[in-house]
Amino acid sequence: MPLIGSSIVSKKAATGAGYLLYDVKCGSEAFPKTLKEARELAGLLVRLSRSLGVEASAMVTDMDEPLGFAVGNALEIRESIRLLRNEISPVDLREMTHIVAARLLQLKGFSKPEDVVEEAISSGAAYEKFREFVTAQGEDAKVLENLPVSDKMREVTAPRAGRVAQFKALGVGRAALLLGAGRKRKGDKVDPEAGVEVLPRSEMRSRRASRWRGCMGGGT
Repeated sequence: MPLIGSSIVSKKAATGAGYLLYDVKCGSEAFPKTLKEARELAGLLVRLSRSLGVEASAMVTDMDEPLGFAVGNALEIRESIRLLRNEISPVDLREMTHIVAARLLQLKGFSKPEDVVEEAISSGAAYEKFREFVTAQGEDAKVLENLPVSDKMREVTAPRAGRVAQFKALGVGRAALLLGAGRKRKGDKVDPEAGVEVLPRSEMRSRRASRWRGCMGGGT
């Protein structure tokens, strides 16, 4: 745990940020499997950050299944752009984004952080800021208008009618890895066009917002 904590905090502190909000994943597909372990890591990250003069907080969120629909480089960016443009996007992703952004603004002293987040997205300011990030890293922001995704698609359907109880994030991630969306070894080539879209909604997803709020570390 100390090695993991120091590795994470050193990278964040090196950016020169005055405020940090850590999103610590918790669940069957995360490093901390239990809420107790996740809160231990969250507390460590906050203490280390504050020892370096950085005001920090942490929240523990669910990682039992994928967030949103998309898994893969271009697919996830495309999904995020739709959210930032205030277009139709997965409910769980939108709720999670609002919660995280509002929590960070609250840390900075904003009195009505939820309203600020809503205004930033509805006005288009959030998307314009993202375009600035892309430009600052040497890329033409116009690429965001038409991200390349693979034209080789296969639909995987359920063998029979029923309800989807849960998606295992690790299984979906491994499928995306086999398609080329990630690396097994450092030198492996990543295909940014590859990935998986999980279109059916599970019963667990409909309960995620309340689970996130219940998982937030009150002391951190």
